[in-house]
Amino acid sequence: MGQDSLPTYNLINTREKEKENKIMIHPDDLNFTYASDADWDHAAAREIGATDVETAWILTDRDVWYRNPFYKGPTVRHPEDDGDIY
Repeated sequence: MGQDSLPTYNLINTREKEKENKIMIHPDDLNFTYASDADWDHAAAREIGATDVETAWILTDRDVWYRNPFYKGPTVRHPEDDGDIY
């Protein structure tokens, strides 16, 4: 059995690519969706916020601010909000 006869699994979720490239797609991958960077960021902010309920805003590793859903204190402006300058 040569290398070419082994099944190839690919995470591409389109039948057209499967037919075009003659790639076998595993049935478990048909409903697979990639999480976006924003999804990962939001999840990280929720995780951090759950452990730090005193902080109104969470800064993630990608330098994006998220409101802490677990914060119950007074309203706090966005950390990068310049106020009434505009």
